[in-house]
Amino acid sequence: MSDSFFTDSELANLRKISMEEVGELIEEMKTKHGSGGDSAEWLVAAHKMFHTITGSAGVAGLMEISELAAEGESLTDPDAVPPDKDAMNRIRKIMGQIEHHLSEPNS
Repeated sequence: MSDSFFTDSELANLRKISMEEVGELIEEMKTKHGSGGDSAEWLVAAHKMFHTITGSAGVAGLMEISELAAEGESLTDPDAVPPDKDAMNRIRKIMGQIEHHLSEPNS
């Protein structure tokens, strides 16, 4: 048994569910980004999705994904200065890195 609040079996199930949720949210962000992606509306939606990914992945022990999502959450903060071109490129890169972690969960 691990030092986690969850049993090993529960944690494995939680990770599976979290990875599915993260994958769905990344796909939704990519789809919405393709149809007007730098808009204020997209940034608010992306901020909420990154926030959800940060928490879900963190609870499931997927720390690399959680840390990437926290950076994405910060970059899409609707109360901050809108992201410039470099920040938007970083947001896209973060999304790709999260996808990579999903496809290779032990990386």
